[in-house]
Amino acid sequence: TETNIADVPSSVEMFTLGVEGVIQHKGMRGYYRQPALVHLSVKATPQEKKPPPVDPFTGKVITEPGSTSLQRLIDPKNNYFTSSFLLRLPLSGRYDVSVEANLVDETGRQWTTGPRVCLEVQKDSPPPTSS
Repeated sequence: TETNIADVPSSVEMFTLGVEGVIQHKGMRGYYRQPALVHLSVKATPQEKKPPPVDPFTGKVITEPGSTSLQRLIDPKNNYFTSSFLLRLPLSGRYDVSVEANLVDETGRQWTTGPRVCLEVQKDSPPPTSS
């Protein structure tokens, strides 16, 4: 797991994250499974934890405020894949952004073989307005 930090200006609410990779076979001659798709998962969560809101009717926890989860299936070309995600960062402060890549074989089974990369994104607070 690798950690990086990116700064996002306060005026920006959307953050574009580009993901690309190469499928490596570790030198095996006859592949045990043939990757058909790459399943990418991206999650952005604010570091400052606030109690999640609860639905007053059902008593269930509503989605964590400020968090974003996106998934995408990518068809790799010559063992290379690339994709972009548009993440919404509604709150100021630091976010933990994690990206996970898994393989989906020709039978549709998902294999948790890919890397998981984490980065930290800092969204600045808006400047104070003068009156």
